[in-house]
Amino acid sequence: MSPSSRHQRGRRARDWNRRQLHALLSCRPGGRSGLVRHDNNQQVVKIYFWLFAGAFAAASTATGCLFFIKSLSILLLSLSTSSS
Repeated sequence: MSPSSRHQRGRRARDWNRRQLHALLSCRPGGRSGLVRHDNNQQVVKIYFWLFAGAFAAASTATGCLFFIKSLSILLLSLSTSSS
């Protein structure tokens, strides 16, 4: 495989990731993010943020595990308040 074709493939992957992130943040319904309700999209994005931030922190340090547990509790709390 030539270096130019590897570069093009990496560029296409980055463009696809950027489009997916933009679809998630702009809260378009029907995208791969699975966001359906328009009024609840900001809440879902916030939940995804806490979940991924906690997962990355837990993967790096032992203190991160505590942060991950705390973020899961925030996630459950926000889900229980948004459903009521």
